[in-house]
Amino acid sequence: MFDPLTVITIFLLYIGCLFLIALWVERKAGQGKGPANNAFVYSISLAVYCTSWTYYGSVGKAATSGMLFLTIYLGPTLAVLLWGTVLRKMVRIKTRHHITSIADFISARYDKSQTLAAIATVVALVGITPYIALQLKAVFSTFAIITAHSGPATSWVERHVDFIVVGLMIVFTIIFGVRRLDSTERHQGMITALAAECLVKLIAFLAAGIFVTYFMYDGFTDIFQRLSASPFRKLLSIGGREAPSYLTWTTYMILAMSAVMFLPRQFHVAVVENSDEKHIRTAMWLFPLYMFLINIFVFPIALGGLLKGHPAQGADTFVLALPLYYGKPWLAMLVFIGGFSAATGMIMISSMTLSTMVTNHLMLPLVRWVGWLSFLRRHLLKIRWVAVAAVLMLGYWFEQQVGKSYMLVNIGMISFASVLQFAPVILGGIFWDRGNKAGALLGLSAGFLVWFYTLLLPSFVKSGWISISLLEAGPWGITFLKPEHLFGLVGLDPISHAVFWTMLFNLGLYVLGSLYFKQSKDEQSLAEEFVGVLAARSVLKPLLHGEAYIDLQEKRGEIETLLQQYFSFAKAEAVTRECLRAVGIEGESHISISTLAELHSRVEKRLAGSIGTAAAHEAMREGTIFTARESRELSEVYGEILFNLKVTPKELRKKINCYKEREALLTLHADELKEKVKERNEQIAQRELVEEELKKHREHLEELVEERTAKLKITNEKLQQEIIERKRAEREVRKSEERFRDISYGMADWIWEIDRDGRYTFASPPVKEILGYHPEELIGKTPLEIMPADEAERIGTIFKKIASEKKPIVDMENWNLTKNGKRVCLLTNGVPMLDESGELLGYRGVDKDITENKRAEQEKIKLQAQLQRAEKMEVVGTLAGGVAHDLNNILSGVVSYPELLLMDIPEDSPLKGPMLTIQNSGKKAAAIVQDLLTLARRGVAVTEVANLKEIAADYFKSPEFDKLKEFHPDVQFETGYAPDLLNIMASPVHLSKTVMNLVSNAAEALPDGGKVVLSIKNQYIDRPVRGYDDVQEGDYVVLSVADNGIGICADNMGRIFEPFYTKKVMGRSGTGLGMAVVWGTVKDHAGYIGVQSTEGQGARFDLYFPVTRKDIAPEELLLSVEDYMGRGDSILIVDDVKEQREIASMLLRKLNYSVTTASSGESAVEYMKNHSADLLLLDMIMDLGIDGLDTYKKILEIHPGQKAIIASGFSATDRVKEAQKLGAGQYIKKPYTMERIGIAVRDALRMLPR
Repeated sequence: MFDPLTVITIFLLYIGCLFLIALWVERKAGQGKGPANNAFVYSISLAVYCTSWTYYGSVGKAATSGMLFLTIYLGPTLAVLLWGTVLRKMVRIKTRHHITSIADFISARYDKSQTLAAIATVVALVGITPYIALQLKAVFSTFAIITAHSGPATSWVERHVDFIVVGLMIVFTIIFGVRRLDSTERHQGMITALAAECLVKLIAFLAAGIFVTYFMYDGFTDIFQRLSASPFRKLLSIGGREAPSYLTWTTYMILAMSAVMFLPRQFHVAVVENSDEKHIRTAMWLFPLYMFLINIFVFPIALGGLLKGHPAQGADTFVLALPLYYGKPWLAMLVFIGGFSAATGMIMISSMTLSTMVTNHLMLPLVRWVGWLSFLRRHLLKIRWVAVAAVLMLGYWFEQQVGKSYMLVNIGMISFASVLQFAPVILGGIFWDRGNKAGALLGLSAGFLVWFYTLLLPSFVKSGWISISLLEAGPWGITFLKPEHLFGLVGLDPISHAVFWTMLFNLGLYVLGSLYFKQSKDEQSLAEEFVGVLAARSVLKPLLHGEAYIDLQEKRGEIETLLQQYFSFAKAEAVTRECLRAVGIEGESHISISTLAELHSRVEKRLAGSIGTAAAHEAMREGTIFTARESRELSEVYGEILFNLKVTPKELRKKINCYKEREALLTLHADELKEKVKERNEQIAQRELVEEELKKHREHLEELVEERTAKLKITNEKLQQEIIERKRAEREVRKSEERFRDISYGMADWIWEIDRDGRYTFASPPVKEILGYHPEELIGKTPLEIMPADEAERIGTIFKKIASEKKPIVDMENWNLTKNGKRVCLLTNGVPMLDESGELLGYRGVDKDITENKRAEQEKIKLQAQLQRAEKMEVVGTLAGGVAHDLNNILSGVVSYPELLLMDIPEDSPLKGPMLTIQNSGKKAAAIVQDLLTLARRGVAVTEVANLKEIAADYFKSPEFDKLKEFHPDVQFETGYAPDLLNIMASPVHLSKTVMNLVSNAAEALPDGGKVVLSIKNQYIDRPVRGYDDVQEGDYVVLSVADNGIGICADNMGRIFEPFYTKKVMGRSGTGLGMAVVWGTVKDHAGYIGVQSTEGQGARFDLYFPVTRKDIAPEELLLSVEDYMGRGDSILIVDDVKEQREIASMLLRKLNYSVTTASSGESAVEYMKNHSADLLLLDMIMDLGIDGLDTYKKILEIHPGQKAIIASGFSATDRVKEAQKLGAGQYIKKPYTMERIGIAVRDALRMLPR
């Protein structure tokens, strides 16, 4: 294992080396030399395809799915066969149109559409950002493995290693990837550094594979012979133990074929960074060779770990963990650097390409739409820097939030499926000239949306972010729309299912949209150029025509003005001069219309290199370079050309293509001759260099002979000196051993020695403090004799293996028994003692007592679990509270209107029964809302003195309990109440529901019958009790419900109080809120919950409620409506919901009050400026404008002492209490009832002077 600071230092040095490589290449390129302009660097840099997912994940995939991992590499190998046509086309189009990214490529083909470029950017960003998170996760997790550091960080650098890594990647990417604004300019330094990283990860992986294959085992034959006799022999099949279908193989290969060309980083390296089409030929054999080499040891490493007994769940780290486990730390460090290279190469290239796409296709259109952001055009380079940092920080945030969830494990194939959506529009764009912008927009958008719904959304569900019901029942319960079985398609794995539907929608809409909608002339011209790009190397220029009457200086000023929107003044002038020089008109004063058209095209292509083809096209279109007259004349020029040629446009296009083909053949022949001359010159130069080197070597050989003779004399003298030094060293060793004994007596840790039979030969005095034994008592015993039996068996097996391989003992935790039988955890480290021949004499080591650390660690884990439960309940409760508030407003009509109607219809009316049914249904719905409010901690008013025995006894006499007994006739119910039970401050309604939920859940846990016991007692807790919910010191009344049913399994224990979590059938046995309501009610009563359960033996819930010394208030007499009838007083109702105002108005008018309403706080204040009211009925929560408290404050300024009562769907909040302090009366909870509102108004008006 390595110290964390050592690891950080090593990979900082590694990054520094890459930095120096890139810097050297950039300087050479600046001198006109191009070390990166060769086929080898280009071909090796394509291996950025092999990320940490390849480096670590392939081994894990092979350990679980057998040969399925090969599809990720067979796909690219098959795709290479198409590079001679597909990749050459894309490279040539890139050169001609100054393409900067894959989004730019798509936009350039389809009428330079900004909308299409923006959609492609969003697809790439959404699909690749989680992939970046996967790479960061690989770096951080492997860092933890190679340091084996589980305790707290000991230095600032160690605590912030993740920020250091991300920061270095940001700086490196900006310096060598986003240094200039022209994105089409090649980044030779970064690409060379990338090629170096690819070689490092290949060498590291091969080294690990050779170690496992030829040092842990005796070659491939040995591994496969052992495999055939092991339970893992099924891994030799195409799918291993998972046995996927051939359709899965096909799907994975299609995804890999697409990814190697259309991943944004692959497109950038293969297309944008290509300097010579001939390099593609080399890549077509060198890249598959690289893929073969990096995969040749994947299967042996996976099998090597499995056959040694390592679990398949940890196979992702076999390549790193096996060298560590078998005592090869520096090999493990090399493997770690290789994995680091695999991750960082992908991250830096991806962040660079995504920053270009985000800036050109999202930021620039936004700047164009929002006028006041136009100043940002001058700062595009800085915006790209920010975009690089933002993309990396977004990936880092995603990695931190997701952690080890389902999604990160599978994000590789999910990202591959996202970039597959680019395949139809790109391949269709370069092979089908009828493909148009409308089809591309429809196909790409539909494919992306279907990918999100069928693949990414289920990943969110499986990561626990969204309810599992979406997968099991579909949205809104529509099973036909289940994301993983869309339209009823079953029998496919999720990846194959998603690929099928995305391609069906993407391809289908692309073809149909292209056939239905017509192409514009410009789009048709682009389509023909893209499809036939290999037929010619340049576009035919228009014939020079007409006089040179256009003022070049005027046009030059307009071009510079346009460019100054994106560049500095100096840069704009330089770009303008570059374009004038390219057209050949530098120094001219006037030009013709055809020359102006050529200059316009040159400027647009140059600008496209910086901001993308779509943005450049839009900028030039909005410019004023062409006047109306000049545009008409340009059209006449082209018309005259056609007239003079006496051909149709179609025939002209054929002739042009013919000449293009002839020109291409001539140019190709000339290039071949140039290449041969260049090769001949290089051969001559190489021969001269070889002759010069041979001469130098002869001279050097003579010098070596003389030096060798002198060295032999010196060596002889050194040998004599070494003999003297060795005798002195032996004396020092004896003194060192004596010092070691002295030091061991003064240490807090226990130093020991054992012989080759494992028996103690020495034990230092601290063993007395740790284990209670005198050192002499241990001599002759083995460590296993002072361990528990199960621990002795485990440690014996481990030590036997370590001793047989003569390896050191590193951080081995083990439990021992003290002399009096107490369990103590020790951390053991030791080194083997060997004789001169290498034979094992025994071990010497040290044991450290870490018992307190282990206990503290267990306590920390428990506290973290409790905190996570509390936070989860709080978040879900807040959501439930918002829902409940809106439902209360809706239910007001259902509860209140029937009450009003019942007052106006006779007793024998046939409508009375239905009205009562509606009212009762509304009250039942309101009760469910109260459950949500309880869950939200916003609906329980704990203000009444109550006795738990009376509440429980009332429940056992209720119809609900009778119904429960009917459902569970085989269940016995018993109660036990302690005498003199103390009172508590409570909400009896909610406590009654809590008793009902606990008893009914206990009965549900007894499907075959059994016993449910409810007991209540007083209990004083004299010190905190640790458990499911830590109980603090104090006096409590404890309500316990126990059963002897099926119990709760450990996996479900942490979720039993989650809202909507239930093991029962939803809708038949409840809403899933029962236990969540219990939790919320107990917490609102300032109480605690204890849970004990053994699966198969039953469960017990203990609820602790703080006691009160107050007595129970006497019951109030029932009131009739005459007791709260009004006397015509005026009331102003303020509520932002119209239905609430109408209900309150009708109820109060029935009670003989004069009512006025206001729909907002502001309108109420305006009304009170010119009027008065005896009482205000204020809604506390109003969505628009000021709320009830602020309204009341403003009215008090107009009418000091104004009386009011408060209404809300929530319980009394702090703002309600503040309003009551200002003079407001009672608080009324919605939905309104006539009795509740009548009593509150009556009590408030009694306080008015009459």
